[in-house]
Amino acid sequence: MIRNSLDYANYNDRKVLAQVLRQRASEQEPAQVLWAKN
Repeated sequence: MIRNSLDYANYNDRKVLAQVLRQRASEQEPAQVLWAKN
């Protein structure tokens, strides 16, 4: 149960991070620069 909750939290964090990276890429930096940092 706890492990599933942690997995879900990690999935949520990655989803949010991906959205932030996409937004930043469209605003200021090329996407490949952000992905290279990742």
